[in-house]
Amino acid sequence: RTGYMMFRDYLQEWFNSRTSIKGVTRLVYERVLELVLPEVGDIVLRSVNSNYLSQLIAAISRQRVSYGEKLYELFSMAIGDAFRQELIAYNPMANVKKPARQKKELVRLNEEQRKTLFRAVFACEGRLELLLALLCGLKKGEIYGLKFTDFNINEKTVHVQRQVQPDMVEDTEGLSQSEKELGALSNNRVLSVHPLILRELQYKKVAIDTNRKTYGRQYHDFGYVSCQKDGNRRSPAYMNNMLSRLCKKVGLPSLSVQDLRDQYAAILLEQGQANFLQLKGLLGYSTIEDVYDRYSSLADTRTNLAERVDQIFAE
Repeated sequence: RTGYMMFRDYLQEWFNSRTSIKGVTRLVYERVLELVLPEVGDIVLRSVNSNYLSQLIAAISRQRVSYGEKLYELFSMAIGDAFRQELIAYNPMANVKKPARQKKELVRLNEEQRKTLFRAVFACEGRLELLLALLCGLKKGEIYGLKFTDFNINEKTVHVQRQVQPDMVEDTEGLSQSEKELGALSNNRVLSVHPLILRELQYKKVAIDTNRKTYGRQYHDFGYVSCQKDGNRRSPAYMNNMLSRLCKKVGLPSLSVQDLRDQYAAILLEQGQANFLQLKGLLGYSTIEDVYDRYSSLADTRTNLAERVDQIFAE
């Protein structure tokens, strides 16, 4: 094999040789390849440049945004391997911009729905995880990555410094996960913690200590706040599945963890307790433009719910 082979042939050969890509992930990439190969044309691997790759990704994105995202991932891996094997002189993906995610409309909850949400979350078995999203604005992966050592009980703060995320490949037991340190200052942050969360944290510690004794040497002690009974990492779908059941039970629109983050941001904005720059730091966004793009529609709204959050929980 040389850099003079056709680009389409390289992509097909590369994908067929990647036996580590399995299950649903492989099916998705197969579909993306089916879409892009007819668009590739007669071009040799070593002639591929960033503009050409960007055009291909844009064309597939027009069919479906998520396909463009997956094609970007596939190109990153395939062309990265070609560069490491010295089949090409440089990696053109270094200058290809990742496709922008399709903007999801904010879920608007009225005052009564928010009160129902708060009460339902507090009555839920997994309330600590949900409260961390609703009262701290944490992402799902950040919640899964929290450890007891990240909390400062005296200062009433939590240090968000890592996340647990699915890997690109699957192991023999299904989708594998790993820790990732949040090195960027915009993501690595220290937040104030509501007393309700600190109280639930103590309950969680007692439960985990009990499980640790029950499982003995079979317990996997990663130190996570959110974990399975044997200490292993949560399934990526755990929180959203829990939320789906909760919303159905109490008659709320279907919500995701991101929707809980949005409610946190909305309450702060509606009460004038944070501006867009402050939200950038609280939520871990990279730029203030990203925050404005998502939450600018909330800037002129006002409710008095935030003043009554503690009262809602006390009722």
